[in-house]
Amino acid sequence: MNSAQRRKLKREYPYTIELFPGTGWKYSDHDDNVEEARKWCNKNIKRYSVDTFWDHAKFKFITEKDAVIFALKWL
Repeated sequence: MNSAQRRKLKREYPYTIELFPGTGWKYSDHDDNVEEARKWCNKNIKRYSVDTFWDHAKFKFITEKDAVIFALKWL
């Protein structure tokens, strides 16, 4: 991915919510939680993007409304 593509992605999905594993969680529990959040997004939010890393996941949204609803549900 070049810099122009990264800038375009940042413009399309300006709202980001990061999920981190809770204190004392196993990473498999965190992975299950991220998968449940992804399924919830498929059902309730039209367009979103997810970047998963070994220690956290970034959910990116087009509208502030979607980001706030997601944050209230999953944080």
